[in-house]
Formats: sequence, structure tokens, C-alpha cells
Amino acid sequence: MCSSDLYVCEFFGPNAGGKSCLGMKMAANVHKTEGALVLWQGAEGSFQPEWALSHGVDLSRVVLNNQPRFLTAEDYLTELEKNVRTGLYRLAVIDSLAGLTPQKILECKLEDNEKMAEKARLMSRSLPRLVAAAKEGCCTIVFINQIRMKIGVMYADPETTPGGESLKFYASLRLRLSQASSKTRGIVNAEGEEIGIRSKVVIKKSRFGPPFKETVIPIYYGEERPQPFDILVDLALSNKIIVTKKKKDDLVF
Repeated sequence: MCSSDLYVCEFFGPNAGGKSCLGMKMAANVHKTEGALVLWQGAEGSFQPEWALSHGVDLSRVVLNNQPRFLTAEDYLTELEKNVRTGLYRLAVIDSLAGLTPQKILECKLEDNEKMAEKARLMSRSLPRLVAAAKEGCCTIVFINQIRMKIGVMYADPETTPGGESLKFYASLRLRLSQASSKTRGIVNAEGEEIGIRSKVVIKKSRFGPPFKETVIPIYYGEERPQPFDILVDLALSNKIIVTKKKKDDLVF
């Protein structure tokens, strides 16, 4: 019997916001607390072992599909369902959903305006099976996703995510990660070397608590320990004691 109800979650946001880093931190925590295997399907081929090691990932407990043998999104999701259902994994990370390409798009059988819809239809068909497989195998599936901008939207929120609306409904937890600000994102040590970033995390959806809460978390690249001043800054940003101007990204006390 699985002790967790978190079967599907989504990390999305602009580039360099800490999405993949947070996924690696989750993998490292699974290794430390449970000693279980982690499945990492790098649809973009961007997984770097040295980078993962710096985040505490045990590479001997990671099953990696980085350079894809499976060229289509259908093959990726079918293989994911099969692996998750075995019960060997406690965490499966898809990096990223935007990198999955359906068969019809690869065969150039669709017009440009139909490509987004085809991926949405694929996710609608696949997610019910993936949720059932995750529940059976007691595994959490993390989809790392990008953002796109809706063309012509001037007054409403122009952001959207690839994959349609189905992932938003099936996900138990959706987190939007972005840099806290252009000037304060870096965390430096005494030598002036950047050792991490400050990532702003907004809970867009949660089935475990109230949504729309936000915080600023430090994501360290290696085993560096936070300095007392960094801890105070992060707490002040999270509790809005320090805020950033929208136009200049300057800190305001």
C-alpha cells in the first residue's frame, strides 16, 4: 500500500528558474531517505552526471534515459507507464514535457496550428493510465514543463504550458518556479563565487493545502552550507519584509 497520495506533480516556469535542480534535489532526498531507485527520462538530452552529483544524486540508483532510444512521445509515455508500474521506482522525472514530440508531428502530417492540439490529445489519453500506474507502483511522477505565451492576449494572463489542460487537472501539486529577481537570484560565498540561486516558488495548485502561497527558496549547486546572512535574506523575501520593485528588480526594505 502506498503511503503517499502525490502521484503526479508539475514544475513549470521560465528557463533557469530551478526546475531541474529541484527535481535533482528530490531524487537526492529519495536516495537518502528510502534508498530507492529514481527514473530520469531526459527528453531534452540535458542530464549531466557531474551536475547531478553536485546536487547529491546517487548515480548508481538512477536509471537514465538521457539520449533517447524512443523518438516519439507515445513511446516515451508507454515506457514510463511500464517502468512505473513495476514498483521499482519511488520517483520518475520527465525533463521535459515540452520536449516530447508526438508521432504525427515527426511525420509532418499536421499543420502548425494542429501541433499543440495533438500533444494535448496525447496527454489526455495517457494521464489516466499514468496515474493508475503510479498508484499501483507507489511512485511519484514529476513533469518538468516550460511556458509559452498566448499570442494576442493583452489583459489576461498570457502564460500557458504545453500539453493542454489535462495535466493541470490530474496533477496533485503544481509549482511555478522562477528567479526571484534579476539582481538577487545569485547566492555567493565569501570568495565571490556563485554557489546557488534564489528561486521564487508559487503554489498554483495543491490538494494538500491552500494554493497561491509563495516563498523564496535557495537552491545550492553543491554541498555549500548557507551563511547566516543568506538565511535572513531568504526568510525576509519569503515573508515580504524585503520586496522587489517590479520595474527595476531592486531590493526595498
